[in-house]
Amino acid sequence: MVDGSDIVFLCLRPAVWEEVAAPLTFRNDQQIVSIMANVSLCAIRTKVTPANDICMTILIGFLERGGCPLPAFQSAEPLNSLFGPENPAIELNEEAQIADHFAASALLSATLTVMKDGADWLGEQTGNPAGAETYVASLMAGFLRDVPKDGQGRILEERSGLASPNTLNRAVVDAMEEANTRGIIRSVMQGLSDKMKGAK
Repeated sequence: MVDGSDIVFLCLRPAVWEEVAAPLTFRNDQQIVSIMANVSLCAIRTKVTPANDICMTILIGFLERGGCPLPAFQSAEPLNSLFGPENPAIELNEEAQIADHFAASALLSATLTVMKDGADWLGEQTGNPAGAETYVASLMAGFLRDVPKDGQGRILEERSGLASPNTLNRAVVDAMEEANTRGIIRSVMQGLSDKMKGAK
């Protein structure tokens, strides 16, 4: 399969990728796309030589439906050609920024945890857990669908629109700020990023 491919995706677990890649032969005209966490560009290059056109990125399962952001180092190709424009490529300046984006991707589980806790509470209040989960999931998906993704401060803009003074949304934001949720999230993400970068 590798011999007959112009673009090769490395989608292996970091613990086994070297063993799997070792017996393979790569060509200098092949493009290599790695979506492996904790595997450096230097390490990849040593296994795929003479291929030298290497792109590191993160692919999430909803890529096929569009709207999946693709952080890219060193180049946004072949991501733009294969997946754009429905999935925007974000070119990075440094290899270490891939680790930062992997850490940020963990916000998915944090968001789902908040949604689950809210749906559980609503289900207990109403006696209808299925309806509660449907409501919370649809509420979040519907609202986020229309948030502009142009990088122009829209997240804060949308939150400010919801959490104006003396509203239900403001009460939730105030409670989260009092609990230092922002500090906790930043600390966890920094720890994940540092771990992937090999920081002490």
